Amino acid sequence: MSIVAFFRPLLRTTVAAGLVIATLSVAHSAPNACALLTAAELSAAMGKPVAGSGSSVAGDGTPGCTYTFGGFDMVTVEIWQAPSAAEAQKKFSTELKGSRSDPNHKTTTVESGLGEGAFAWTMDTGGLKIIGLSAVHGSRFITIGGMSDHPVPLDRLRGLMLKALSR
Repeated sequence: MSIVAFFRPLLRTTVAAGLVIATLSVAHSAPNACALLTAAELSAAMGKPVAGSGSSVAGDGTPGCTYTFGGFDMVTVEIWQAPSAAEAQKKFSTELKGSRSDPNHKTTTVESGLGEGAFAWTMDTGGLKIIGLSAVHGSRFITIGGMSDHPVPLDRLRGLMLKALSR
């Protein structure tokens, strides 16, 4: 019996175990943004039924989910799972600083009562109003953004964020 034949079963077992561990690690690090809020919760917040939804991944690998409500109305949910609470706080600080220095953002305000820190921002692209709310809680950084031809009320986004942070 050759040495390769002798170690082949061990190699297969090691590779299979590695794949299982990698799958679990990815599942933990990339939560399902579409499962964070229900269509009913989003419909209640927007005042109209969800017409469609789909998952996406941002340029930095952050999982997201976009819900459409007809026309240009949509809500996007992004959830970034950090390896630690300290890393999530670092991302929060970086995003807040970037939001404040972005010339496209009209206002950025620090919000209280949401996780360990939160901020809201608005943007006007001419005809469309975009409002976003970002919060950090433990090792998660969550952003919920609404786009519409009329501004999505911040209190509705706060309600959605409170639900998202509780899960």
